[in-house]
Amino acid sequence: IPVEYNAPVDPQRRVMLSSTTNEWCTHPDQLAVVRKFAPIAFDPFSNRHSLVGAARSIELPEDSLAIEDWPRDGLNWQNPPYGDELAACAEKIGREAAKGCESITLVPARVGTRWWQQYLKPVMWCAWRGRLKFLEPVETLLARHRERTVKALKAGLCPPPEPKFKMITDTLAEGETATFDAAFCYHGTRLERFADIFGEHGTIYSEVRRAESTPTSSAVRGER
Repeated sequence: IPVEYNAPVDPQRRVMLSSTTNEWCTHPDQLAVVRKFAPIAFDPFSNRHSLVGAARSIELPEDSLAIEDWPRDGLNWQNPPYGDELAACAEKIGREAAKGCESITLVPARVGTRWWQQYLKPVMWCAWRGRLKFLEPVETLLARHRERTVKALKAGLCPPPEPKFKMITDTLAEGETATFDAAFCYHGTRLERFADIFGEHGTIYSEVRRAESTPTSSAVRGER
């Protein structure tokens, strides 16, 4: 049953890089790596342009954070909004993982944040090599170019050149390169499989519990 987001949550902030759109899609190159690990059964943060193709997807206005129990019979794929809601999303992902959900989550590699250390707490994660490019609707890219052109002209500057798009689908094109490093975070028991597959794309880190049961993080695989 579709439900509304909580009042403090502004759907326009469900974004990856800016507040101009809520439709940023994971690139097929990264999705291919996730699917190599396992078929995607559940996607709680989908949108109308998504290429994930999960067996079950949640889109606005349905609120995936309000669903009491996420599926535990397959791989959950999470590319949550990176705005003010990221902490709440990380907390929900961590709670569902504690219940037994196997999941891979794509987030900024902000390992010193509270939402990472206290909520998400991945058992293993991949520091992806290089900066990602997300996909955006062409109309969004054109609108951003128009906004920048107006700002440049008002400031007496030369407007930016006409954008050239690399189309991925009929409506989606490669957007701008992310301004942050990315982490693919894993919750589950198939640690060796995750390390083998994602280790081809970056350094793998895993949680290590010392004798006094103090969690820490250690690199277990470098770049190849």
